[in-house]
Amino acid sequence: MAADFPTSVKTFTTKANDVDTIDASHINDLQDEVTAIETVLKGTVAVPATRVTTWTPTFAPTGGAFTSITYASQVGYQMRMAGVVFIQGSISLSAINTTGASGNIRISGLPVAGVANGAAISISQAQNWTTAAPAAGRTLGSQIQLFTNTNFAELPVANITATSNLVFTLFYFYTAT
Repeated sequence: MAADFPTSVKTFTTKANDVDTIDASHINDLQDEVTAIETVLKGTVAVPATRVTTWTPTFAPTGGAFTSITYASQVGYQMRMAGVVFIQGSISLSAINTTGASGNIRISGLPVAGVANGAAISISQAQNWTTAAPAAGRTLGSQIQLFTNTNFAELPVANITATSNLVFTLFYFYTAT
């Protein structure tokens, strides 16, 4: 039997122990409905068995490129469900040469681009920056813009140091394909 979800919600008669006989169709109908719900929630995106996968966050300038950059650590976790991706990441540097880089600092490497810009991130740790550390951020396609706590200005390349680190979380919407 075809599932009714998502066009309607199927109703079932109340069963009582030792009174009603449970027919195989009762169980099959329930399985069809659960499958229909899972398909809608999951979309057509293949979800790994663990549902949590890794990704690699990187710092990137908006202009030019760093002459060199060495990461002490780059850790990122993601979980996608029903068109929402939950992100957790941390980046620590051990060396950087900003010659050749200009503009502002962004986090690149988001595992999937958002459907709209502006999902805010939560920064739980930002240490070893020069005059201003990242205090906020928002998604911009497959990158994260970083902002100072001064007039919500983008974080300039000049503020990153050889030992800068950042820990952040966010969730945003994406198009499940």
